[in-house]
Amino acid sequence: MKVFRLMTNNVVKTTLMLFFLFLIGCNNKGHIILNDNLVQFSKFPKTQNISFKEFINDTIGVPAEFNFSDSTMFVFNNYRNKYYFYNYSFKNNLFSKEYIKRGKGPDEVLLGFCSGLKDNYLWVYDSQSNKILTINKNTAIDSSKVFLIKSYNLKKKFYKTVLLDSNYVLGIGNIDSKYKVQKVALKNGEIVKEFGEFQYIPKEIPFDVCKNAYQSNIYIRPSADKIVLPYRFSDVIEIYDIDKGTSIAIQGIDKFDVNFNINKSDSFNMERNEKTRLAFLRGGVTNDFIFLLYSGRLSSDENCNTGRYVFVYDWDGNPIKKIVLDREINTLGVSKDGKTLYSYDHETGYILKANLN
Repeated sequence: MKVFRLMTNNVVKTTLMLFFLFLIGCNNKGHIILNDNLVQFSKFPKTQNISFKEFINDTIGVPAEFNFSDSTMFVFNNYRNKYYFYNYSFKNNLFSKEYIKRGKGPDEVLLGFCSGLKDNYLWVYDSQSNKILTINKNTAIDSSKVFLIKSYNLKKKFYKTVLLDSNYVLGIGNIDSKYKVQKVALKNGEIVKEFGEFQYIPKEIPFDVCKNAYQSNIYIRPSADKIVLPYRFSDVIEIYDIDKGTSIAIQGIDKFDVNFNINKSDSFNMERNEKTRLAFLRGGVTNDFIFLLYSGRLSSDENCNTGRYVFVYDWDGNPIKKIVLDREINTLGVSKDGKTLYSYDHETGYILKANLN
């Protein structure tokens, strides 16, 4: 068993090297247990090299996320822009006007942090106002129609969310709960179910620091039966069955652990150190596969928030292949059929496209 060392200095700054320990029935003093059902691997069974090509010059915004429905690509704009959404029609080869303005109004979003498309609803989570906005996708596509927008206030803060259906949203990163995932009713903003408990957290590690250190994104399978949590600071993903609350964890190929400092000023905070590494940056999913953009770099590297690899898994946690890209990217979109990847080139302003066939 690895040794856990605790070091303190006069500014109440504690340097911690946290090792994942995934053993059942063991006395785990000093170790965080993220999940007791872990499978590690060292190599993908297949490697595929692909090259992006310039698809369309985006003169409107700075894409952060892409979502797809039939012949329409919904582009979620970088938060520095005035509007959050615009569309691209594959049928007409045209961009739409922008919509969902940045602001404090009832149909506006102050700080859009993540978005998605679920059934007939395009949605965005406003992390500043702590609300979910849903937009009927047909009114978002057809500019001649009046936008059908609904706003739902949440009673708890989250790091990221996904829309489960027209009645519920799933949230992660709530520091008030010992669980990783919360199911929230949109009608009243109340948590109705929680799952994904940390198996063990040492007393000397403040819980909010642990939650920050184990940040992840969240993606939902289109069939809405499973979610995946790809972690930011370790190459671990967790796949959850939403109804059962059960999970599996997969770690690889580098198999590195979370490494950070605990810094106390007015409160305890998670602080990156010289050994902190970035793992999964962005992603996209289909009913068959999970696609995750991977960095693997130290957080001190100026390119740590970009990646040149896409790791592909199935929803049972099996590693499928590693995609090697011809360039560094920091955003990723996956077509509904999983045959095409999209990204954005910040230098040229072009949306990029790569075929996986």
